[in-house]
Amino acid sequence: MSIKAISKNESTEKLFARRGTFLKLIRVIAYRQRFIDIKVHKLEMKGILSTSELKKPTICAVRLVQRETFSDEIAILKSKGIIQGKLTPLKPILDSEGVLRVGGQLELSELIYIQKHPILLPKYHHLTNLIVRDQHLQLLHAGTQATLNIIRDNYWIVDGRNVARNIIRKCVTCFRAKQQFPTYIMGDLPKDRTVFERPFKHAGIDFCGPFFIKEKKYRNRVKVKIYAAVFVCFATKAVHIEIVSDLTSEAFLACLRRFFARRGKSSDLYSDNATNFKGAKREIDELHQYLKNQTNIDEISQHVANRDRVAGHFIPPRSPHFGGLWEVAVKSFKHHFTRAIDGRVLTYE
Repeated sequence: MSIKAISKNESTEKLFARRGTFLKLIRVIAYRQRFIDIKVHKLEMKGILSTSELKKPTICAVRLVQRETFSDEIAILKSKGIIQGKLTPLKPILDSEGVLRVGGQLELSELIYIQKHPILLPKYHHLTNLIVRDQHLQLLHAGTQATLNIIRDNYWIVDGRNVARNIIRKCVTCFRAKQQFPTYIMGDLPKDRTVFERPFKHAGIDFCGPFFIKEKKYRNRVKVKIYAAVFVCFATKAVHIEIVSDLTSEAFLACLRRFFARRGKSSDLYSDNATNFKGAKREIDELHQYLKNQTNIDEISQHVANRDRVAGHFIPPRSPHFGGLWEVAVKSFKHHFTRAIDGRVLTYE
């Protein structure tokens, strides 16, 4: 793509500042280039922008920014082939398109070219801010580390951690949703937390909600409450989430059966003192006594009768810090869910 698609009298900072998102910026440059191709090169181009048309403006925008911010480094690299300065540890190189990339030490790896040599971007440039903000929104308002990890698949930002942190701090949605929680001094971890077992053999569970869904997919329908059951593995900290229709013991037992069918049966389940958990434990105990009765073993299959029971454990009343493992999982679920839904009412599906 020719750089002439952008006016010589228009600086990149001024052009980029008028675009609210990275996608809008790329589409504006792509339509400018299409206009030039139609008027100058007499090409027939209609319809929506293709993938190739959107790929070229990205390289064009990056090249323009690099020529403004890294002009001295690019000139030295073309003349001497090596840079002495703050970019020296990155071993920058110029590719065939004139884009400055990180050289690094991954040339012999099996990664793709863009991951071996990510594009070098300056800190606190508006294009850099647009890219960070775009990835932050695509990841459902993820934190600094998660956002930076995804960005580094394609770009390497100078002082990227501080750049990503400053952008995320200015996110209004994250600021409104973030709450301050008290911190507690932790005691010794339970034995089930320190012994490695298969996933979800020892698990903790907690409910969060309520959340509202529509009775049907049409507009102006009755809102129905639902809840989310969050299961956390003690060994791997893996998280499994199930939707529960209400807070009855029957609904929880149905949720528990779905969880066991997907992840395997647990030997120990830990939870707080919610009444539905206690009611479910009583029903499980009655079911276990039923299966242990010799007169009933003949009526059901042998493998169901010989299954181990699920041991239920409850933390002390009014002591949520005893269940910190699943409380953290609930916090993480709410963090992404509230930002992704943003007040919309969904259907059950």
